[in-house]
Amino acid sequence: MSASRCIAGVTREPTSQRALAGFGNACNWSDLNRVVLTTTDSNVWGGASSHTYTFTRQPNGTTDIDVVVIREGKNLKGRMLGLVLGTIGRRVLERAFENSVKAIEARNAARQHTQSAA
Repeated sequence: MSASRCIAGVTREPTSQRALAGFGNACNWSDLNRVVLTTTDSNVWGGASSHTYTFTRQPNGTTDIDVVVIREGKNLKGRMLGLVLGTIGRRVLERAFENSVKAIEARNAARQHTQSAA
């Protein structure tokens, strides 16, 4: 198993559970400060594979996001892919997550600017 942790300040917005739960994942959003996506149907990842997003609101209006990704290889292909993603691919995946957060922040800033101008 491999895990990665990313922290970024973003503004919290409601997100569709259905959008997060696609692609063979079950989404548990019973705690609004913690979202758990568990792999339910994969040829590569086993049942212990998951993504957990923990949201911590900050006094300045931003939200820290703690992301933990666990990958349990179901077979040789999954174990090899987990090894690659846990070593070489880790930084690429962290950068992609950071870029997604920056895009959300930019979209929210533009929306706030538009709302304040109206």
